[in-house]
Amino acid sequence: MGHALQIVLLSRGDSSYATLLKDEALLYQKKSGLEVAFLLIHELAELPTILDDSPQRVLLVEGLDWDKRTLLQLKPEYPNLSLVLVCIKPLCFEVSAYSELLKPHGIWHVEDLKPNCFSLFLAQTLEHPPCFSPKVASLFQNAHLAVNDFDKKLLACLDQGIHNKDLPKHLSDSMSTIERSKRKLKALFHVEELTDCALVNKARDHGFLR
Repeated sequence: MGHALQIVLLSRGDSSYATLLKDEALLYQKKSGLEVAFLLIHELAELPTILDDSPQRVLLVEGLDWDKRTLLQLKPEYPNLSLVLVCIKPLCFEVSAYSELLKPHGIWHVEDLKPNCFSLFLAQTLEHPPCFSPKVASLFQNAHLAVNDFDKKLLACLDQGIHNKDLPKHLSDSMSTIERSKRKLKALFHVEELTDCALVNKARDHGFLR
């Protein structure tokens, strides 16, 4: 007989918070009265061999660099599976794209996974999906800011420390266009009177830079 709830953490390596999640899964087990199994695996190929006949399954996918097509195929293959993305350093437009494509049951930011939070997120994910942790909800709001592809490239150049005089070469555009974009971004992030460094820091806080 399978467990009442099976939690699988899919990670590229030994997850630094796997122990925390395992402890929190046991805490959820005590609160809910359900029998819970927690597993840590490193390859999607391992899933068929470890998934049992649990009526409820939760797959936590650490990071946003897994093959989207493979994750999409999991839904029809495992109808009882709740997919949750656990982000480490997400960009707001990445989170938006993954949400729209995969329609996961939850997206959680790793910084939100503090003691006693996991069981709350888990309960909400199972009972009232989708569940977005606070930092992810904030990223969704920022995804609607008017930042276009050129702006993102400019921010990336500034983040790399490229000097203003060299920006036209990297961006293949005129200095006037670059300055116009910079002024728009500074107004958008409310750092009009501050330096380019302040702009970069604000853009990172809003999820436009890692």
